[in-house]
Amino acid sequence: ERCTHVMTSNGSKIALSDKGRQAITAEINSLAKRALRCLGMAFSDSLGNLASFDGPEHESAKLLRDPSTFVNVESKLTWVGMVAMQDPPREEVKAAMKAC
Repeated sequence: ERCTHVMTSNGSKIALSDKGRQAITAEINSLAKRALRCLGMAFSDSLGNLASFDGPEHESAKLLRDPSTFVNVESKLTWVGMVAMQDPPREEVKAAMKAC
C-alpha cells in the first residue's frame, strides 16, 4: 500500500492499479507457499533532505531513528520488483520440532 506506481519493463512509471496490486500479492503468496522468503523492491523520487543523507548528524536523521515514522519516508514509492530466496532452517529447528 506504500507503492503508488510501478516501473514497467521499458523503464516508464505508471500508476499501480488495484489489479496490479492484487497480482503482486498473489505472486508473493505463491512464492511464500513454496517456503521462499520474498523481498519487494521500490524507490522514491522525492526523498527531500534525505537525498543528501550522510550520517546520524544530518538534519533528517530524526526521520530514521523511530520505526513508527518510517511511513513518512516509505510512501508514494515506485514498485520495481521482487526477489525470492530459499532460507534454510537453522540447525536447532530439528530438535525444537522433535520437542513439540
